[in-house]
Amino acid sequence: MQAILVRIGVDHSYGGWNSPVDPETGEFVYVPIPEKSGTTFHPGCDRRYEEIIPSLETFAAEVGLDLFKDLRCPSELLQLSMHLDPDFERLTYGDVGDRRGSHIRSFEEDDLLVFYAGLRPCRRCDHKLIYALVGLFVVDEVVDASTIPAHRFAENAHTRKCKRGESDIVVRAKPAHSGRLDRCIPIGEYRNNAYRVRNDLLEIWGGLSVKDGYIQRSARPPRFLDASRFGRWFDQQDVSLLTENNSCQREPAPVIKEPSPIIMVHLRRPVRGNPNEMRSDPFWEFGSFGCTKCHHRNLMNPKRINELAGAQLAFAQGGKRGFRLVMLTPPVEVVRHKDRCELQWSPSEMPFRYDEAPLLIDSDGESDFPQLRRMIRTVERSGWPARFSSKFRSRRMPLRLDVAAELSRGYQKARRTASPSAIASGYEEALPELPNVVDGNRRRTYDRFRKKARTKSRTSGCGRC
Repeated sequence: MQAILVRIGVDHSYGGWNSPVDPETGEFVYVPIPEKSGTTFHPGCDRRYEEIIPSLETFAAEVGLDLFKDLRCPSELLQLSMHLDPDFERLTYGDVGDRRGSHIRSFEEDDLLVFYAGLRPCRRCDHKLIYALVGLFVVDEVVDASTIPAHRFAENAHTRKCKRGESDIVVRAKPAHSGRLDRCIPIGEYRNNAYRVRNDLLEIWGGLSVKDGYIQRSARPPRFLDASRFGRWFDQQDVSLLTENNSCQREPAPVIKEPSPIIMVHLRRPVRGNPNEMRSDPFWEFGSFGCTKCHHRNLMNPKRINELAGAQLAFAQGGKRGFRLVMLTPPVEVVRHKDRCELQWSPSEMPFRYDEAPLLIDSDGESDFPQLRRMIRTVERSGWPARFSSKFRSRRMPLRLDVAAELSRGYQKARRTASPSAIASGYEEALPELPNVVDGNRRRTYDRFRKKARTKSRTSGCGRC
C-alpha cells in the first residue's frame, strides 16, 4: 500500500489567508486556493468563494468573532473563483501528472491520499498556525483528465476549466471510506525554523520521505515510508469522514449534458475532367448525405455506420481560398438502404457560400479556429491545406472535445451574425467553383437516388456505444 501527504487549502502564498480552526474543538472550515485570474470554465462549473461564506459566518458566530474584522477574511476572495480540489462532496482530487502528481499517477486501488492544511487558530494557543490532517481518500481509481466525458466535468477542479493540462490526472475515492474529517487532527509543530510533523508521530507512522518531517512547503508531497503503520494509527483516531466540503452546502453543481461528437467530413472539389460532374451530395435542402454512395468505403462504411448516429457533421469544403466550414449539422440519424447508407438531419438548411464560410485553414496557416490549427500543425505534409487533407480525408473519429467545442461556438456565432447574402441560395454556391453541370432539379435527383437505393431500415441513437 502507498500513502502520501498532500497539502491543500488557502494560505498566504495562495490566497493571502489561512482557513480558521478552533484549537479547542478541532472544528475548521475548508477553504480551497483560488483559481488563476482569467480562468474560463465549462457552463455551470465555476465555483465561487461566496458559496463558502455561510460556513465561515456560522463558524465565526459559534466562536463569538466577526468574520471580516476578527478573522480577517479578505473581501477580495468574494470576487474570485476557487480551485475546489479536493472536492469532498464529489470525492475527487486532481493534480498535474508529470510534476507534483507524478507519484500519484502510479497509485492503485486502496492506496491513500492524506490531506493536511495550515490553519489559523481563532483562539490563543501555542502556535501561530496549526498544521493538521483535514481529509482522507482511499483510492478507487486514477484516470487521465483528458479521458473524462463532458457530463462528468463538474466533478473536479481540473475538468471544470475549459483549458486543462495535457498530463492532468483525477483521483476518484471510495465512498464510505473517504471524505473530509469532521474535526482536524493536529500533526505539526514549529521546530528548526519550519513547520514539521511532530517527532512522536514520525516514530509512530514509520517516517516520511522528507527530511525531519518538513511539511511547510514542498515541490513533491511527502510519502509515508510505512503506509500500513499510518493506516493503523489513523483507524484509532476518533474522527468521522464526511462527503461534504463544509457543513453549509450549496446546491450540487448541475449535470452537464454530454455534447454530440463532431466528425469532420472532407468534401472534394468538382472534377473538371468529368463532363457529367454535378457534385450533387450533400443534399442540403433535404438534410441528407451519402445516398449517392459517396464515402462508402470509409466514413459511410455500412459495417460501422451506426457509430455515427447522434453525431454532428462538420462539412469542410476545400478550394483556392482554403478549407472552409460550409455546414455544421444537427445530430444525425442513420438510414440503411439496400446497398448504401445515408445520414439525415433536421431541420435542414442551406450551407454558407464557400467564400463566406468560416475559415478552417488556408495556405498561409490562417484559421478562425486556433485549436484546430494546433491539432494539424504536426502533420508531416508541406502545406497547411495538405496537412488538413491528410488529417481528415478518411478520418471517422470525432474531434477532440476542445476542438469540437471551438468549432461549434465559431460556427454558431458565424451563423447568427451572417447576412442573408452569405448563405447559399443554390447548392453550387457552397462549392469553390461551378461543376461542369449544375443540377437544376435537386428534388428529382434526390428522389432518383433514394428510389434506386430502396430504404431497408432506420437506426437512431447516441452513436457512443
